[in-house]
Amino acid sequence: IFFVISGYLITSIILNDLKTNSFVLTSFYKRRARRILPALYVVTLAVLILSICFFLPIFLISSAKSALSVPIFLSNFYFWLERGYFGTPYEFKPLLHTWSLAVEEQFYIFFPILLIVLFKFRKVFLIGFILFIFFISLIGSYYVTQLHTDTAFFLPFTRIWEILIGVFCAFTLNSNRSDLNKTIINQSYFNADILSLLGLAMIMFCVLYFDSTMLYPHIYALLPTIGCMIFILFSNKSRVIKYIFEVKPLIWLGLISYSLYLFHFPIFAFAKYLNIFDENKIKFSLLALIISIISYFFIER
Repeated sequence: IFFVISGYLITSIILNDLKTNSFVLTSFYKRRARRILPALYVVTLAVLILSICFFLPIFLISSAKSALSVPIFLSNFYFWLERGYFGTPYEFKPLLHTWSLAVEEQFYIFFPILLIVLFKFRKVFLIGFILFIFFISLIGSYYVTQLHTDTAFFLPFTRIWEILIGVFCAFTLNSNRSDLNKTIINQSYFNADILSLLGLAMIMFCVLYFDSTMLYPHIYALLPTIGCMIFILFSNKSRVIKYIFEVKPLIWLGLISYSLYLFHFPIFAFAKYLNIFDENKIKFSLLALIISIISYFFIER
């Protein structure tokens, strides 16, 4: 879900700039750095300090090594080598969650360059090339998951297809001539309500029923990603979705979501390591929320 939304948002920004001939690659990287790095550096430093305070030497060394991989967006490779989610318990890896940010940023190092080059030529080449990469990545995800789950889970090649679903959404909604775009725009409010709720239901089903015992990403990742795609394409015209997502607490949750993503995992991991999490889940959830609000105002902004 994170990959699809990211692919949609970032590609939409790039496409809008390319259409107006205002896209500058260095400015794009600078904006990404200003958006991503400050809060990431703070959480990494906090994890190092807490690791020194609480971890045994063997876990402290592992935490320090992972902290070196985070700022250069290689943590997915580091945790892949350490067996990831399915090996050592996550309470010994408080920066484990940064693997997904690493995959995203690895993609955005090269993708804008591809867009610039192919956008200047015929766009059909661009769409064709992206489709080719999409299907190769999806097929690779299917087969590699069966051979080695961690490899398929952490490496960018087997996850790029999920980001590309978001890229397709951006191309569809940013194209004035697309037949699919016209079809989406001409949807009735009722149809938009039904379709966007269907997408949301697909996402929620996965949130509630997917677990670590199943092969993943495999083809199972199609369910939440396609659900997210349907939601993105049709929610803008949905009155029901507009009513739900204009609730101020949800808007605020969206605003602090990056900080919440960064801080919740280390907080939960250290609490699990100290065996104080299970009886205090609500307290630690509130702590993560409070720290994320502080991070949003004093670091992100």
